[in-house]
Amino acid sequence: MFLEKVTIIISMLYSLALSQELTGESSAGSPRLSFAKSSQVFEPAFTRHILLRDLDSDGDLDAVFANCTLFDSRILLNNGGGEFSATEQLLSKQAHGIDVGDLDGDGDLDIFITCHYYVKDSVSYNLPSKVYLNDGKAAFSEHQQLGDSLLSGNVVHLLDIDSDGDLDALIDYYNEPDKIYLNDGKASFSASDLTYPECSTFGDLNNDGKIDTWVSIAGSGYEVRFGDGLGAFTKSWQVADSTVVISLAFLGDLDRDEDLDAVVVNFDRNGCYPTRIWYNDGTGRFTKSNVELPGVFRGTVTLGDLNNDGFADAVATNHDNYVYVWINDGRGCLVDTALRLGNKSDKNESAALGDIDNDGDLDIFVAEGRGGRNTIWINELVNE
Repeated sequence: MFLEKVTIIISMLYSLALSQELTGESSAGSPRLSFAKSSQVFEPAFTRHILLRDLDSDGDLDAVFANCTLFDSRILLNNGGGEFSATEQLLSKQAHGIDVGDLDGDGDLDIFITCHYYVKDSVSYNLPSKVYLNDGKAAFSEHQQLGDSLLSGNVVHLLDIDSDGDLDALIDYYNEPDKIYLNDGKASFSASDLTYPECSTFGDLNNDGKIDTWVSIAGSGYEVRFGDGLGAFTKSWQVADSTVVISLAFLGDLDRDEDLDAVVVNFDRNGCYPTRIWYNDGTGRFTKSNVELPGVFRGTVTLGDLNNDGFADAVATNHDNYVYVWINDGRGCLVDTALRLGNKSDKNESAALGDIDNDGDLDIFVAEGRGGRNTIWINELVNE
């Protein structure tokens, strides 16, 4: 009966939500969610990812724009109230993958960028992965180039893959084997012989303190491989699914049972399949939920507690479509609120969640990846 009522409410709100260009509201859950588009206007850029972190150690969230094509990646500092000012620093162009972490052990956040090749007017542009070190006040200096410009990087994951206490770099390359670069503890990286499967998502899936991976295999299905803490992975659980095409998994504890569940998207060049939830039993074995959420095309799912009820909700970006907001029903299931942000023509690449304006709730920063303007959606949580 509860789910039937939710379905009725969602249907009634659907046309209203679509008509709201600047504000979206949802009645699913209490308190009520409401988002308003920030008045800040950013310069157009091809932004693949936005990272929200406190880069200058002043207690608020700053931003890094990973900009691709021939746009420079940028650092923007928060004034404490959610307004951002771009610094004069110009980081790498052609940025497809970016991550931050304390790479040299000095207590502040450094930046790792990997770059995809770019072709314009029959000219091919290639740049290597780069490491930028922070002076503690968000002034970054280039520390290392990895010499991998011909490999075309898509994504970088900063993880302590060999359990030596520092962050290593795992880079997904386009049409090339993925590589693991080991950190010497001082932010100098060297290529290793360690490997990991294509289409991997990383997390501790069996709660043994070691990094494991969820693997999506086109035309075959999904599998979990357990890490040994030294950079090697062993196949464990697997399930067949011939409908897998381009599939990405996003990990988080949806049902608050202290293990990582998976929200899995699946698409191809012609469209997308429903988004599915897989629940972890705590040992790295997963069971698929019967719930189907809207498909996501060339987008991402970002998990976070949007309504402060203690359960992880989700924001899903969608290329050539709206940004979706899915709320946790308090039992670990995500419910489509019919709340849609932005415009159907937006080229959304990804979203970052964080308390941008320091008011105690999570806001949404959306990366617009095809020359548009990145947008901030301020959470105006209403207590009922």
